Amino acid sequence: MRPPMRREILHTLMALPMPIMLLVTPATAQEIPDFDSAALCEELAGDSGEAAIRRCRFAEDYGLSELETFWPTTSTAIRERCIEQLEGQSYAELARCVLRLRRAR
Repeated sequence: MRPPMRREILHTLMALPMPIMLLVTPATAQEIPDFDSAALCEELAGDSGEAAIRRCRFAEDYGLSELETFWPTTSTAIRERCIEQLEGQSYAELARCVLRLRRAR
């Protein structure tokens, strides 16, 4: 068997970083949780009608948009604390918690 050529070794090394990077992904608390806003809003609206669902969805969409803005710069401790404190799976509630704790620091 012949020894590997430099080019083969280089190709092998070049192929390694991507799979390694995929293994070093952020922990679950590092990512914004995946909530089912549609189901939450239907449940919260109850018999209140379509307008209540729309208002709820607007608040959830806005909450998610805000989280996407400041979540990356929020400490892991705040993220974990707010996720643990959630009463429901609500982006609006999560965003309020994170903002409140960030301001308190």
